[in-house]
Amino acid sequence: MSVSIPFKQGGKTSFLVANEIHLNFGKEVVFNTFDQNRFTVGIKQKLNKSWSFDCGYMLVYQQLPSGTDYNLNHTFRLFFYGNFDLRKNKGEQIKHGQTID
Repeated sequence: MSVSIPFKQGGKTSFLVANEIHLNFGKEVVFNTFDQNRFTVGIKQKLNKSWSFDCGYMLVYQQLPSGTDYNLNHTFRLFFYGNFDLRKNKGEQIKHGQTID
């Protein structure tokens, strides 16, 4: 789950809070369903229409392979995101459930 709150209406910079919980599934998983939890606080910045990045602090709480030991990491996070429109007719609107031929 991730929430991004802009500092000002229509601005390019926003405050970011995220929490990820990773779980294991399958026949082999008996006692160690929990894998890790990642909590992030930072800043998200739009560079242009296609590119943005976020940077901040990430707390990683991770179960080790032993199943009884855990690791706690304080991490600096820097992620880049690309959002590209690869359609031939870029002006064409795509409705929910519609496929492009």
